[in-house]
Amino acid sequence: FDQFENAAHIQREGWGLRLLPADFSAASLRLRLERLLASEKIKAAATELGCRMRAEPGVAHSADLVEAVLGQGRKP
Repeated sequence: FDQFENAAHIQREGWGLRLLPADFSAASLRLRLERLLASEKIKAAATELGCRMRAEPGVAHSADLVEAVLGQGRKP
């Protein structure tokens, strides 16, 4: 059920476009894709988000959490 909120969030943040099931058709999908691929604003926002995500220590932090739960001495 959260897929609709996720799509709305992505569109609000400028990272992409949403297409509601009630609005879906081959033509509406084509138009959204054309708009998405042509948008320099969306491209810039998605690129910036990707840079921020790659800078996060997600894998190391996840490993720390797992090891802490397993009692191997490392704490998150």
